[in-house]
Amino acid sequence: VFGKGHFLRPQLIQFLNSKNILMEGVTIEDSPFWCVHLLKSSSITLRGLKYDAHNNNNDGIDPEYSSDILIENIKFNNGDDNVAIKAGRDDEGRANSNSPSENIVIKNCDFKGLHAVVIGSEMSAGVRNVFVDNCKASGYLKRGIYIKTNSDRGGYVKNLYFSNIAFGEVEDCIYVTANYHGEGGGLYPSKISDISISSVSCESASNAAIVVEGFPEKKVENVVLDRITVKSAKNGMTLTNTQNVSINEIVIGDKIGVPSSVK
Repeated sequence: VFGKGHFLRPQLIQFLNSKNILMEGVTIEDSPFWCVHLLKSSSITLRGLKYDAHNNNNDGIDPEYSSDILIENIKFNNGDDNVAIKAGRDDEGRANSNSPSENIVIKNCDFKGLHAVVIGSEMSAGVRNVFVDNCKASGYLKRGIYIKTNSDRGGYVKNLYFSNIAFGEVEDCIYVTANYHGEGGGLYPSKISDISISSVSCESASNAAIVVEGFPEKKVENVVLDRITVKSAKNGMTLTNTQNVSINEIVIGDKIGVPSSVK
């Protein structure tokens, strides 16, 4: 039931059980809830959209149980996540494991909002094959790349590729967590694996530059962190419950060259 007292607000634009969609050159302002929701749909191109949406929960684009999506040349300026990829929550999501969100390309976008690219925390049917390339951010973001789940979700997040992304001021530049809000009873830990993050820069992180945390019994694994520069950060890098993490050319703070001589 929509309306006052029922706490349910509609999405501005929703495609349900749809395919072969082109949405181009549209300006989106102040949605009641999420701005563009792609639900159980496929073969979608979103191109050249502009946002000025600052109501509560004004996510920019939410693919859910959807596949084969191109998101390009978008100018985000919305009050919540810019792109939030979802795939069902807990029992409902696991029951739809044949409908993961997959094959999603995000490129040439200007991020501005709460978080730039988010996966989860509703991801129980699985999220895979996500490519983000050649994007930049303006203004303050709470988090740049944010992958989140908890031990009630189950499912998986895998085959993620982020490259050539420039962030400005953030709270956390890269945050991957299987312990979102400390929630969950531990019965259905999610598997997070096969992530490549390369050529990412950030001006400053008021909290952390890089955080990757899994569960003791289901570690985050097969992660490549390559050519990442964060000019200043309160905390550098935290890796917990991980395995097979490859690190190359990580600079947090000033780049250190020749060591100083003994005095």
